[in-house]
Amino acid sequence: MGRMSAIVRALLELVVPRECAGCRLAGRVLCDACKHDLLGLTVARIDGFTCAHLDPLGVGRAAVRAHKMRGERTLTPVLGETLARSVRHALAAQVSRRVVLIPAPTRREALRERGVSSVGLLARSAAHAMRASGIDAGVSDLARLVRQPRDQRGLGSAAREANVVGSIGIGLPRSQSQRQALLESVVVAVDDVVTTGATLRELRRALLAAGILPTGAAAVVSTPSGDAGRLVSGLRTTVETDQRELR
Repeated sequence: MGRMSAIVRALLELVVPRECAGCRLAGRVLCDACKHDLLGLTVARIDGFTCAHLDPLGVGRAAVRAHKMRGERTLTPVLGETLARSVRHALAAQVSRRVVLIPAPTRREALRERGVSSVGLLARSAAHAMRASGIDAGVSDLARLVRQPRDQRGLGSAAREANVVGSIGIGLPRSQSQRQALLESVVVAVDDVVTTGATLRELRRALLAAGILPTGAAAVVSTPSGDAGRLVSGLRTTVETDQRELR
């Protein structure tokens, strides 16, 4: 199904010109102006645990959607760098230990349709960007869906929370050395978009249940809507400058 979708996209590009995910102008999938806006978004610690870019104009959300729903893989590097910025902010200090990103798992239906985990791709791109800046970073696909939640779109904060609670499990590495290396690493849970934070809270719960203490969580952008918008309107949006050493 994922391969078929890629073929359909390729055929469509022959007759329908690409347009910018942000402003809809014909040309590249992300024009220079929208790319500049995306890279200029402010990173904020939005709930005490999760860091993401505030996205008042929606360019970040549009880019993530194009990457996820339309398979626009040319957006992977810029979105990966944006996620890496969120991760670095979530760490809140210089890190000497290895950083391991744990992507939020993808629903089986979505994975079958798209052929790949968009969040997984962005996590790997973010880790690459972090390594380029001198941070030892990698990705571990430990998170699994033990129950298939329904699509979150259109759900309010309470419904989203109920939808994902108990849905994620963690498959620890089999070897003792790999488990020990993971426990000695700085673990960050990651997702592409945070709306109410329900998915990342569930991922954090699953990690804690498996004996892994995540340092924080990060997403590319925060795009609240509905009752989530009312919630985030009162959240702190200043960038923290805490330089405490992680222990």
